[in-house]
Amino acid sequence: MLKIKNGVAELWAVLNPAIDLSEILRGFLQGFDGIAGNEIDRVNQHGAQFDEQQCRFVDARAFDELKQNTQLVRFEHGVEILQNHFSINMPGDNTSPYVTDFLEFCWPGNTPPAKMEVIESGPWALKKNAALTFYGVRNTTWKDPYTSVRLGVAAGALGLHNLHTGALLKVLEQDLTFNGDSPVLAEMHARLAPVHARVFAYELEHAAFFAHRRDVFLSLGMEVLARFSSDKKFLIQEQESASPVDVLTGQATEEENTWLMPDPQALELEAWCDRLGWEGFEYQRAIAYLRHQKQDDQLARKIVSQCISLGKYTWPGLIDVLAEAPISHACQLDIISFLADPNWPGAGEAYDVIQKNLALFSDALQESYQHAQASNDESWIAMIDDLMGRESDA
Repeated sequence: MLKIKNGVAELWAVLNPAIDLSEILRGFLQGFDGIAGNEIDRVNQHGAQFDEQQCRFVDARAFDELKQNTQLVRFEHGVEILQNHFSINMPGDNTSPYVTDFLEFCWPGNTPPAKMEVIESGPWALKKNAALTFYGVRNTTWKDPYTSVRLGVAAGALGLHNLHTGALLKVLEQDLTFNGDSPVLAEMHARLAPVHARVFAYELEHAAFFAHRRDVFLSLGMEVLARFSSDKKFLIQEQESASPVDVLTGQATEEENTWLMPDPQALELEAWCDRLGWEGFEYQRAIAYLRHQKQDDQLARKIVSQCISLGKYTWPGLIDVLAEAPISHACQLDIISFLADPNWPGAGEAYDVIQKNLALFSDALQESYQHAQASNDESWIAMIDDLMGRESDA
């Protein structure tokens, strides 16, 4: 299943390393002829104008006005990286239908530690999602040479922008109902509501176009990537994880690939969990709401999965949520899982919670210890031994 995550849908594949990245990019442009527009210059001005009605930037240039300025970046040890952003054609009667960026509303002052363009706009922050992206890495000097390519398309280019704005509106309403009045949240709701209404109306008007666009993007992307694949198992799917990990790995698949449409409730929970980050927006209000939600073990599992997916900047806040009494056995196991690497954000907080509640965590520690032994995780074993006051053989 191909998921839309963080406002972007991606095709991710490991391809034949004998083929140059520039050749793969040319195949990408040929395959998406008529869909992909000009390459976007992310450093210098690229002539895009802000479309306030649809919260996006529109390229005012003619399609063939700018030559592609792709540059291959060569790093040491034989690693090559090729990254590009392109405009994309859109339905409607605009003078220029090619959109360069879609603006996604996100919480102010809580940008995760990653390179992204953010515009501050009143009580909101607006994240720029490039309409269409190509990112390729090629390494021919390793023992097992590889080429990894990602093709990404913004949710707005697929007619799904309204799901994200709608989820944020729902979170604001849930917060105001659960935590009480807040002038800041009320102002945010007043700013976002008309934008959501306009985006929803536009995407509903062109629903047939976008349904076709989603099928085309999937089939064309698969076709282009298959052209450069060394075998039929080229598609890599990101594996979900409900435990803290450094890197989410991928796996090859022969399954038929279809769109897995975003779940509005999952998007709402993601927006709540995003507020758990360092200097998170209205952090205490988010903590209070999520502590209430986590009393249901199924919802607790979903909160953990969302935070693991969002990244390490939410993990200390996640421990703060899970540690609220009463702490179920399932939540105890989740807290103990953070001890697997003492360098992870949240590991120190987890250790303190367990140390203060050793009797409560006793059974869960024994169960986790067995898992640590089965996986031969010496660091995890040592941390649990330390908490249980015994010498570690690890």
